[in-house]
Amino acid sequence: MTTLLQSCTSFNAAPVGNASFDVTTVTELSKDGGVTEKTFPGQFDSVPLIIIRESETKYLAFCTVCTHYGKKVSAPANSTSDIICNAHNGHFSPKDGHVISGPPKSGLTRYNCSFNTETNILTITG
Repeated sequence: MTTLLQSCTSFNAAPVGNASFDVTTVTELSKDGGVTEKTFPGQFDSVPLIIIRESETKYLAFCTVCTHYGKKVSAPANSTSDIICNAHNGHFSPKDGHVISGPPKSGLTRYNCSFNTETNILTITG
């Protein structure tokens, strides 16, 4: 928790990192529209990322730090539900992280995702 709060001291400076994992090890990502929240110790300041499977080969990853006041946003129930910051009712798009409504002035940080179809390895960088 301390790391999450420390990373929020600058709301527009999202944590950076590089992480890879086998998506077949995460049940929530076994089908299109699946969503999970995953932490990569030692990467991205150990702040959890929201990972969304759009299709068999396309994934999205967002920082869970709200750009309004640095609170943690909640992963959506599915790939079409808003990402929500309950602190001040900020809503973000699960497609690109842009602000839909509420007080945030900028969208969530979106990380680059590359998926290897032969190994099922998703690599997230940013």
